[in-house]
Amino acid sequence: MDEGTFFSRLADESDVEEKDLRDVLTLSGGTIHVAPATRKLGGSKAEGARNVTALVAGARAFGLGEDPINAIAVHDELKRKKLWYANNYASKHLVVLDGFNQVAEPTEIRTASKWDKEFRAAVDQALGRTEDENGD
Repeated sequence: MDEGTFFSRLADESDVEEKDLRDVLTLSGGTIHVAPATRKLGGSKAEGARNVTALVAGARAFGLGEDPINAIAVHDELKRKKLWYANNYASKHLVVLDGFNQVAEPTEIRTASKWDKEFRAAVDQALGRTEDENGD
């Protein structure tokens, strides 16, 4: 898929402006990377892991049209951002996300109805937006 189509589809599905998506995500050869520095992704490593999961899984599902989502690709980005903890991922990071679920096969993730709320919150975190700036 070309970059323009990816960002257009993801913007439509997530209700996030395309320019914001381009500031947070990159697409290269089917690989999605989170652009901002790891320190901008959350106040703790666990929060950063949840935000990276929401960003990459959401982008793969609704930008690339992946169903189910390739969990290995999500894990690879977590490793790249130094947020991967194999023993804690499913039980402490993925499980607290309402919009993303691990299925019986550990190499797959599925979206749930609240994916877009968590995705938008992760974009805001990555862009350094506060709740006041969002009108919350």
